[in-house]
Amino acid sequence: MNKQTRIFFAAFFGFLVLSFIINMSVASYSTSSSGGAAVFNRLGNQVGVVRIDGVILNSENTVKEINTFREDPRTVAILIRIESPGGAVAPSQEIFNAIRTAAEAKPTIVSMGSVAASGGYYIASAATKIFANPSTLTGSIGVIMQLSRYNELLDKIGVAIEVLTAGRLKDAGSPIRELSDEEREYFSEILADIHDQFIRDIALGRNMDIDYVREFSEGKIFTGNQALDLGLIDTLGSFMDAQNYIRELLNLPQNTTFTENRSPSNILREFLSSVSPLGGRFPLNRKGGFFFISEQLL
Repeated sequence: MNKQTRIFFAAFFGFLVLSFIINMSVASYSTSSSGGAAVFNRLGNQVGVVRIDGVILNSENTVKEINTFREDPRTVAILIRIESPGGAVAPSQEIFNAIRTAAEAKPTIVSMGSVAASGGYYIASAATKIFANPSTLTGSIGVIMQLSRYNELLDKIGVAIEVLTAGRLKDAGSPIRELSDEEREYFSEILADIHDQFIRDIALGRNMDIDYVREFSEGKIFTGNQALDLGLIDTLGSFMDAQNYIRELLNLPQNTTFTENRSPSNILREFLSSVSPLGGRFPLNRKGGFFFISEQLL
């Protein structure tokens, strides 16, 4: 066998191995209640598990996972584990709507980890019931936008940029000059509108009076204990407590499987986040737009 033939067979074998790994990743698997090894689940009733980890920048995979469990007749409930300081507004709203739709079809329970703040709390508020640990950091009901300015730096190095627009506010927030009073008012109106959407959806999801929600919607962070007193969550408890609640609620056997449908992109993103020296940090000034995010919890 010549060298080229050996290289071909080695590459072909590598391709087969990679395909197998990807297929295994997207296959449905279940984790035993004792936290044991994952086993494939194809038959019998199950509880779907969806994990929302890190900064929320897109919603496509998460919404797909939620909808798949909602439409699956074998799935009798959905358990959503949130470990997130929030993220971009639109993806958070899309996940909120997916959870709310799922909660109308079957019990959809949220378990909060260390952090489920801002957009992380926003999506949780659509669930049937919310569990949090006493020290979980949640709340942070507010909207943030950061704009960089480097006009002084450009002046120091002698660089001038000329901008032409059609529309008075087309370059509002430009980093090469200071904001005008008109632009500040313009952005403030947008922030206020998005903040109002946040408050209205929480009131809807938690069945609360909207004026009551406004009282603590100033971006403050709450512990799980404080959130319970405010009615932002339903009970204190761990992920395992949430599992036991679902078993009791639906009279399920102890060996009921809790199944995850993980997409390869989600697995890859979580792996890269875990090995990144930045630890998943997210500098807002490198991203445009408005965010439901608790930046101090990044």
